[in-house]
Amino acid sequence: MEGCNKSSYIYIHLFILGKAAIGYFPGHFNVTSIYGAAGCLVVLLLWIYYSSVTIYFGTTFIKVYAYLYGGKIIPKSYAVFVETNEISPH
Repeated sequence: MEGCNKSSYIYIHLFILGKAAIGYFPGHFNVTSIYGAAGCLVVLLLWIYYSSVTIYFGTTFIKVYAYLYGGKIIPKSYAVFVETNEISPH
């Protein structure tokens, strides 16, 4: 699927950019003096947040690209359709 290839290129570039930026941060700023011993935890949480945002952006790009340019996202034969129904209180 063409949209997946474009999305993967965007995701890889964002991931490499974020990896470089987050790798630069602890090396050039004294994180331990600002946050104490929790400085490593702050960097780890920042890395997890950035990784999840880039994954979400990549998957959203695939969905929008498929919607705009007519590509279809076809589920595998073992996929299960899940429907969400709102239940009103009586």
